[in-house]
Amino acid sequence: MNRALGWALLLALACGVSACDEAASSPAPSAEAPPEAPAEEPAEALPPRAWLDELENAGPLVRLGELNVPAGQRARVAADACTEVFVRVVEGALEGHDASATLLARAPFEVRAATDSRVVVAAVRPEDAPFGAECTRVETAPLTALPAPEVLPFAGGKLRVRIFVDEGMGARFGAFSSLDGDADLPVPPHVHEGSVESLRIVEGDGTMLQGEDESPIAPGRVLYVPPNVRHGYTPGTTKLVAYQVYAPGGPEQRFRTPPTPPAFAPRP
Repeated sequence: MNRALGWALLLALACGVSACDEAASSPAPSAEAPPEAPAEEPAEALPPRAWLDELENAGPLVRLGELNVPAGQRARVAADACTEVFVRVVEGALEGHDASATLLARAPFEVRAATDSRVVVAAVRPEDAPFGAECTRVETAPLTALPAPEVLPFAGGKLRVRIFVDEGMGARFGAFSSLDGDADLPVPPHVHEGSVESLRIVEGDGTMLQGEDESPIAPGRVLYVPPNVRHGYTPGTTKLVAYQVYAPGGPEQRFRTPPTPPAFAPRP
């Protein structure tokens, strides 16, 4: 009896030791690693813009517009031998260019906004190749940054003019300026022989005369005055602020020293 019990105890101990050894030798269940977080997708870049496609028609030789450009957005500007482009930064800055510079080119270029920006863009064509006509010219001009212009007082100081670019600065097809006039600034009727005048109104509520027609101006409006057409301006209640393009250039030189008012053109 004692001998049988001894064998039973030995067998039980053997089984216990074997089970313990098996448990000890079995690998502990590993804790499952947390699932990897999905990689963040890069923010979608702003698509590049074709600025010339966004400009307003300001006559057969001029396209003109004021554009808001978010920071980081690129613009592809299709200047060429027959399309001269002027860019003026009103607010913000373009990468690689001084904030006060005016850009001039007759060849394609790209720019990128360094900050949220607002730019005024003018595209000008020569008289023998208006918009829509075939371009046979071959001479191009790479992108050039022009320094900030001086302020030219005119009309007894009631008008301040900045000529951003003209023939003397390298332009071939037009001249680009800004006008800042007092609320009581009148512009007597006059003509520009051989040059169109295009205006984008920023501020103002006066009346524009063209030929025998009179029409009110308003911010955001683009005006076109054909060559040799008698025109003038009657002030309203607010100051006049506008961007001006002559194509071809020339009439803007009357703003330079010594200042001389435009020749008065009486009604026919």
